[in-house]
Amino acid sequence: MCTDLEPERVILARAADRSVLGCMNDMAFLCGNEITRSGGLSRAGFVALSWSVRRNLNRAHGYRPPIELTADRPAAER
Repeated sequence: MCTDLEPERVILARAADRSVLGCMNDMAFLCGNEITRSGGLSRAGFVALSWSVRRNLNRAHGYRPPIELTADRPAAER
């Protein structure tokens, strides 16, 4: 496991789309909550953290709730 983060190798760039920035802020908030709930970064279960992040559904990625998808289908298909 790598514990050396090498901050000198980090590259910062601007987001081309504000919705991407919003998703990044949501993810940071979600991670912060999960880490706090775990009792700190040293106690955070990274598998659980990864699971929480992957369950977060972001509209910037084109996510549409199932109810919207159903409403778009013709009545004959339902």
